[in-house]
Amino acid sequence: MHRCLAREGSLLRRAADAGSLQDGLLVHDQLVRSGYAFQPHIADSLIGMYAQLGSAQEARSVFDRNPNPTLYSRNLLIKAYGLQGRLHDDAYHVFHTMPARDVVSWTSMICLLAQHGCGIEAVHLYAQMHVEGFHPKKITFVGALNACTSIHSLSHGQAIHVSAMVFGFDRDVVVGTALIKMYGECGKLHLAQNVFGNITACDVISWNAMIGVLVQAGEFSNATHTFIMAPERNAATWNTMICAYLQDGNAKMALDTFHRMLQMGSKPNEITFLGAVNACARLRSLLNGQSIHIFLVKLGLENAELEVALISMYGKCKSIREARSVFDRMQQVNVISWTAIIVAYTENEQGEEALGFFHQMQSKGIQADEVVLFCCLDVCAMLSTLVEGEYINDIVNKLGLEEHEMVRTALIDMYGKCGSLDEARHTFRRSLSANVTMWNALMTAFTHRVYVEEVFGLLYEMWQNSIKPNSITFSCVLTTCSHAGWVDSINQIFLSIFLNYDVVYTDHHFLCMADLLARAGQLKQAENLIQHFPFRHDEGLAWQCLLAACSLHDNFEYAMRVAMCAK
Repeated sequence: MHRCLAREGSLLRRAADAGSLQDGLLVHDQLVRSGYAFQPHIADSLIGMYAQLGSAQEARSVFDRNPNPTLYSRNLLIKAYGLQGRLHDDAYHVFHTMPARDVVSWTSMICLLAQHGCGIEAVHLYAQMHVEGFHPKKITFVGALNACTSIHSLSHGQAIHVSAMVFGFDRDVVVGTALIKMYGECGKLHLAQNVFGNITACDVISWNAMIGVLVQAGEFSNATHTFIMAPERNAATWNTMICAYLQDGNAKMALDTFHRMLQMGSKPNEITFLGAVNACARLRSLLNGQSIHIFLVKLGLENAELEVALISMYGKCKSIREARSVFDRMQQVNVISWTAIIVAYTENEQGEEALGFFHQMQSKGIQADEVVLFCCLDVCAMLSTLVEGEYINDIVNKLGLEEHEMVRTALIDMYGKCGSLDEARHTFRRSLSANVTMWNALMTAFTHRVYVEEVFGLLYEMWQNSIKPNSITFSCVLTTCSHAGWVDSINQIFLSIFLNYDVVYTDHHFLCMADLLARAGQLKQAENLIQHFPFRHDEGLAWQCLLAACSLHDNFEYAMRVAMCAK
């Protein structure tokens, strides 16, 4: 009998390890027919197997048929429910109706609550466990600290840290790693560093946690130093640094780190490739992007998220055919992938094709989100196609997205660029809480038509409504002055807006000034301003404006000298 039970127990473990529910059910059936199914050890093994296989219903069935369920089987049932996310109605019920509990019962419940976003309940349960006289284990501290991390509770986290010291777990690498993450999430970098320094034997996970906390705090140079000092690195270590460099706006370092990872013999995963592809997109590096694409296909790592990143990368690298090729090969297309291909065509100034994809998406019954609608409205503005813009406006209204800031701003911009200024104004006025971006969108619409009174009227309204203008606002004002020929006013406006509103000068502001002076025939003053531009990348355009003004005022002698500068 004992040999038979041992054999059946081994079969149950094998089925659980293989993830085969079908094999587990067959062994279970054999045990029922042989009469051994309700032996305490076998019943526990059955519940454990079903818990591991994610079949809480079968685990519960075994539990209910067992006349004498053990404490161990109750703990296993809590685990089974937890793995399926059935906490409050099921796992909690088992926990609260237990005739007796041990530290495993408490720990299981605390960890499950923490994992499923119930941090406050987990912390309260941890406190109750102490009140009832149970001593926490290492994993108990980890679960409780993870709960504190999820709710950003520094006070509870520090209390648990003290408790870990009392029980001698504060230098343990697993508990220490949880403490590092908790202090990092609560913004206490120095405390995280102290914990890291006190861990008896740091492993790769604790090094990764410390690097991640430094990145989260924006300490990129310290993160790089810690990364270099790490005695061991895994894929997660490299991924953290690649993402860190992208977050810091240093796509070149992100791509270099990816290549160094390959040189060191570390195996990249989907997250690694996602970072590398995004780096190529930011750098507009088509050759690197293509080689990375070939590599990830060879490794069989293509997934929906990576395919979307590839579409975006090819779009930004002006290789729209390859973006289309990736899209066409996708097995599952959702709103995110449709958005990516629409954005790719839009960025490549192929607006009609972008709208074509939008209509295909509509015909397939995929509901547009605010990003798609924003992009399509941008296309309508670019193409000045009012009919399409009004059609998309109807969709916006049906989906209840008219109050979405990004969408309403795009609507105002679209109507303005399509010449429907009354509708642009009407769309703006319907907004419940217009911000500076919406004000700028309407002001830009009037600027294009050189409606001086409307532009200054909006500026006055902004002041009345306590809306602080920004550099874009004043670009509109200066552009309007330039096209209207307000030479006498522009110097006063140029100085007052920046002194009174603490707005940073941009190249466009100086370009407007130079253009206005040149148009007004003040060629020498315009030349002096261009020569003293604080920004150099728009200098060529400024010389071209001055050259056009020379032609306008028939000053060909001056034009010859300016032409030399414009080269």
